[in-house]
Amino acid sequence: MIFSIICGLILIIIAGIFLSNTKKEKVKEEVIPKDKQPVLIELLPKGTGANPVLCKVNDIIAFQVKGYSDYKKENEVALNGGYIKWCKSCPCGKWEKQYGVDNFYYAPDINGFRDIWIVYNDGKLITSAKSKLLIEV
Repeated sequence: MIFSIICGLILIIIAGIFLSNTKKEKVKEEVIPKDKQPVLIELLPKGTGANPVLCKVNDIIAFQVKGYSDYKKENEVALNGGYIKWCKSCPCGKWEKQYGVDNFYYAPDINGFRDIWIVYNDGKLITSAKSKLLIEV
C-alpha cells in the first residue's frame, strides 16, 4: 500500500513537470480593418413585397450574397460563406446547400408567394437579408 502511494506521488510530480514545460500559445485573433468588415449584406436577386422575384414551378434560381462595409453600398467586401445560413419559409422548396455565398433554390411545384432569407453571424455582426419569391404555373 505504501508502494502504491509512492508511485502515485511520483506520477503526479512527473505530470506536473511535464505540464509546466509545455507552454500554451495564445491564439491571436486576426484583426480586420474596419473598411474590410461587413456592416450590411444584400441577397441578390432582390425582391420586395411589391416586386418579388418571379419564377416558374420547378425552376432553379441562383442567389448570391454581397457584403458592404458602408451603408451607401459603395465598398464591397468579401464574405466568409461559413457564416451565411440560408433559410426558407416553405418546407416544399429546397436549397442546394445550407451555407455559402452562392446558392441555388429549387422552387416547389406549388404556386404562390414564398419568403427566403439569409442569416449572417460572424460573432461580431449578426444580420439578415430577405427576399420574396412569386412562383407561378
